[in-house]
Amino acid sequence: MRILREPLFHFLVLGALVFGFYLALRGDDSVADNIIQVSPDKVENLAALFERTWQRPPRAEELEGLVNDYLREEVIYREGVAMGLDQNDTVIRRRIRQKLEFVIEDMMRGPDPDDSVLEEFLADQSERFRIPPRYSFQQIYFSPERRGEDALGDAVDLMRRLQAENAVARPADAGDPIMLEPAYQLLSPYDISRLFGKPFADNFEGLAVGQWHGPLKSGFGFHVLRVEEKVPGRVPALDEVRGQVVREWDSVRRDEARESFYEELLARYQIEVEYPESVDSTSGAAEN
Repeated sequence: MRILREPLFHFLVLGALVFGFYLALRGDDSVADNIIQVSPDKVENLAALFERTWQRPPRAEELEGLVNDYLREEVIYREGVAMGLDQNDTVIRRRIRQKLEFVIEDMMRGPDPDDSVLEEFLADQSERFRIPPRYSFQQIYFSPERRGEDALGDAVDLMRRLQAENAVARPADAGDPIMLEPAYQLLSPYDISRLFGKPFADNFEGLAVGQWHGPLKSGFGFHVLRVEEKVPGRVPALDEVRGQVVREWDSVRRDEARESFYEELLARYQIEVEYPESVDSTSGAAEN
């Protein structure tokens, strides 16, 4: 009777019950797939993975250990699937979806595109590859912290004087010091926005070259500036962006292949969706 009170005995009995329940769930399927074959290709793959990690081929005992680890993983995986542990698991569902989509992409991979295909794609998707305009300019800064309410008026006075005299000012001789450069060469709108802020950069498209403009307001204060050069934006030739075009073309093709395959699979099923009364099903839910 003493043994009945032992925790170890309780543990063994509980383990036996769980194992018996597991066998009942599996039924006769436990012997239906009891062969695990480790092919030479699989062994070579395990060895190659080891070599990439450790920069040397595995020794005999290490290779044996790799095979044993693979067997352990395969056995436990099969037993887990047999117990239904892969059911209703969001992570596993997403991984299976991801792997199937990879398989679909490989199955539907066609020949590499020739120049005519890439040229057509570049023309259709020109905004993806457009080279933005570039601006060279000098700027004179007026600090609200230094000048207070006079900052804007002082900037206006300088701009009018420069425009009237058609003069080329030296930023070092006018305005206030700032950590920004007094002049910049061939910056894109993105570069200008990163330095001065987007509202400031948005003004550049309409600024004439060779004239003084302003005051333009940035996050720092007020600026009087002169655009020295403007290089218009353009769609590049294929040879300039071939690598990017190939990558984008391939990405679009893979997306289309996945969507097409999904639609074919979906057509095999009868879809029934029942929404609870508390959910509005008219806000964009698809009907099949």
